[in-house]
Amino acid sequence: MKRNFIIILLITLFSSASVHADFIGPDRSPRYNSVKQILKKPVDSVCITLQGNITEKLRDEYYTFNDGTGSIVVSIKNSKLRDITVTPNDVVEITGKINTGGFFSESLRATILVKSISLKK
Repeated sequence: MKRNFIIILLITLFSSASVHADFIGPDRSPRYNSVKQILKKPVDSVCITLQGNITEKLRDEYYTFNDGTGSIVVSIKNSKLRDITVTPNDVVEITGKINTGGFFSESLRATILVKSISLKK
């Protein structure tokens, strides 16, 4: 009886614990730390996070971003900028994906589709 109780208790404990699975091993996805690296060899749809400045607005939702190593066109939906005001002097952190196709990408090697933007202080 005591043995059955312990078994039931252990099953209950392990079945209610949250399980997280992840792949641990070689990852061939490129890692980019700068605009210079992105422009040297862009790979479409790779996720990135960079810090730098929005230096100018090119047209609706398209801006120039500079991280000190180079400049790249970024696409930022108006809804992403709704709660913040950004000037060229503000340091921002952008997270998004590299885009090697599209309006600006036809004449440029790559752009960044920004998923989130935040001011860094």
